[in-house]
Amino acid sequence: MNTSIVSKLTAAALSLGAITLLAPSAMAGSLVPTKEGEVNVGLGLVDPAQAVSLNGFSITSLSSADLGRSDNITRSRLFVDETSTANYYSEGYQFDAKDVGTNGQGLWFRASDPEEKGQLETGLFKVDFAQAVASLTVDFFDVEFSGKTGILSYVRGDGTVVNANDMIGWREIQYDARGASVDGQLHQRIYSDVKSIILKIGDDVQTMGANGKELSGDGVLFRLTAQGMPSADVPEPGMVLGLSGLAFAAMLKGGKKRAI
Repeated sequence: MNTSIVSKLTAAALSLGAITLLAPSAMAGSLVPTKEGEVNVGLGLVDPAQAVSLNGFSITSLSSADLGRSDNITRSRLFVDETSTANYYSEGYQFDAKDVGTNGQGLWFRASDPEEKGQLETGLFKVDFAQAVASLTVDFFDVEFSGKTGILSYVRGDGTVVNANDMIGWREIQYDARGASVDGQLHQRIYSDVKSIILKIGDDVQTMGANGKELSGDGVLFRLTAQGMPSADVPEPGMVLGLSGLAFAAMLKGGKKRAI
């Protein structure tokens, strides 16, 4: 084998290694889009100019009737929101720079009930992944009512349905000396092998505050983080190896011809 062939074989090997490193089969990280706007959860969009898209998964808004429940939950819209910024979508959906409830930091999924001009964060949502994720983390921000926010059920990669009924309970919620829940609490749930999952967010119930003013429920923000989520934009290593192998074989064939 001459020097030219050895050099080309070495280059091919290095290229193969580089391609393999640059082509992971899965990605990890936050699933919250990186800009504010509305996610179409089956209700259309309030302002199509402010739409945000999801990559590799979808979210659908549900009602009590969809799940055979009797608690009269209606479908809610869903936004991606930084709660310290003001956003206007329509007269019925507008967020103040200082939110009515507790403000979080960074971008969150924000369920939007029509009450309070869309600022009551409650709803039922089904999250579907194109392929099952190895691990899914769900963060809930500012849960105040016990047993009202959490995971109703999820489906594993093999189709097994798990009726989790995993709600944030009173033992997990911090209360002050008066018995009121402390603002801004963060609660987390982690599940493995998730193809789809149903979330219940907040609680739309009329309550009376200490000052006699009627309050309209418990608004909750949420985030999703996935580990081992397949990336539709990157070829699988097997495909890369196959293509590289063909190129490698062609180079050998060409080299042999030149060596004769």
